[in-house]
Amino acid sequence: MFRRTIDSVRYACVLLSCLMLVQLTALAGPPLICHPYEIAGAQSLPWSNNATNWRAVKSDYDLQRLVNDTLALLAPATPVIVRMETMRRATIYAVWAGLDQKVGYAAKDKQVASELLARLQARAKQNPKDALALFDAGYLLSSYQQSGWQAGSQPTVDAYAQVRQAAEMSGDATMQFAAALATQDKAAQRAHLQKAAAGAAEGSLLARNLVKHFSSQGRNLAELRNNLGATK
Repeated sequence: MFRRTIDSVRYACVLLSCLMLVQLTALAGPPLICHPYEIAGAQSLPWSNNATNWRAVKSDYDLQRLVNDTLALLAPATPVIVRMETMRRATIYAVWAGLDQKVGYAAKDKQVASELLARLQARAKQNPKDALALFDAGYLLSSYQQSGWQAGSQPTVDAYAQVRQAAEMSGDATMQFAAALATQDKAAQRAHLQKAAAGAAEGSLLARNLVKHFSSQGRNLAELRNNLGATK
């Protein structure tokens, strides 16, 4: 009973802190958790067809498959937006479901979350010049941190710094979008958004997700660029 109370308090604190975190986006809640990415039907972790429910897990999904399934989906050819949605879903299965009863997912195993993160961090360490490996490690940890996950005795890693470095290494505009969602610094978030908007192609998944997640900055890509002062 005491443990459940602690988890409930931690869950409430995470939601409150994330409401304060999101400075530019019109959407409330942990930005890497509560707001699905549009991936145009690309393959990701199993999910229900309830488009209005960001917690729409498959209640019968085998949590013990999560690590291998996620690693397989994070292949080199997988687009960054799809990687982001895959890691969002993985975080809900492995971490958020343990705090939020509304997820409706009974499987619980804290080691799954730790193992997935350890595998991605090890891959980034082994491949320091691989921007995707660095991005995955930082983005998953950022998602975990926004969900209230506790690192325990594991070494402290600057998750946002990993995402930012990956974006700089790759020159990928979608990683700039991810960095904007991962940072708590208003000025840094705006700078990342400027780069993301400048690099987004009209009608692309990046453009659609930018407008969806930062609708307060513009109703379309052109308006968003103008309001952010982003130039191609």
